[in-house]
Amino acid sequence: RIPDGGRYYLTIDADGLDPAVMPAVEGPQPGGVSYRQTIELIQGLVGKGRLIGMDIVEIAPARDLNEITSMTAGHIILNVIGAAVRAGYFKR
Repeated sequence: RIPDGGRYYLTIDADGLDPAVMPAVEGPQPGGVSYRQTIELIQGLVGKGRLIGMDIVEIAPARDLNEITSMTAGHIILNVIGAAVRAGYFKR
């Protein structure tokens, strides 16, 4: 349903991801979006238009178990950068 050719800003709400991959949130609930689904959604968005920025919100660092949330957030950011590179964002 995302229109082709748009410019998009992506906000990822950590509360929406499954606590298996994002435990450091105020109200963790099982059954959220998986890591794999998140990456597929990002790739789909980059394929539809131009991603002009992103952020990840609602992380509670004091609740991070073995830094799982921090590592997952870092991997998501790396996947966004990789998707942008594959989409040709950085060609001159």
